[in-house]
Amino acid sequence: VNEMYTTFVEPQFMEKYVNSLKPGTMTPSEISNFCNNLGIQFFICYTHEMETELKEASFTQIASIDLNDFPQFTALIRTPSHTLRLFKNFIQTTLIDPPVSYQYNRSNLSWNAKAHTRYIIRYRFHPQFKAFQGQNQEPLILEKYQPFEDVPLTFMTVKPTADGPIILKFQKRCI
Repeated sequence: VNEMYTTFVEPQFMEKYVNSLKPGTMTPSEISNFCNNLGIQFFICYTHEMETELKEASFTQIASIDLNDFPQFTALIRTPSHTLRLFKNFIQTTLIDPPVSYQYNRSNLSWNAKAHTRYIIRYRFHPQFKAFQGQNQEPLILEKYQPFEDVPLTFMTVKPTADGPIILKFQKRCI
């Protein structure tokens, strides 16, 4: 996610959580909850303090890279350390919760849904998103979902009434 864009559209979220996500500011449980609420599967860190905290939150290091091996890239990153470490969340998180296999193209997101299951879609809620199910494209109700009570960031939920494919469409309107 682009930091400038997110700061523009979700300034309270950035201030309360992202900008303060530094070693010593969250417990391992809070780090885990933060990542799980947002569907964060991977986390990149560059300090040993954050590495320790991620391990305490049950993240597993799966890769590291020495930026000295990529001098053209180092100038863009500006990290105090020269090693970036990639960690994987121990909980399977994804764009849709509960996790499902989904297809994405341009303005559509689709997956095979089970009846009466509440799906959280980790896209920012916008009234131009519409959900449909079945061959007749029956409209479904999309509701707002707030992953954090203390900031206005909202995602979407949908609860189908039948088993079968759901299509989530962003329907642009011309002014």
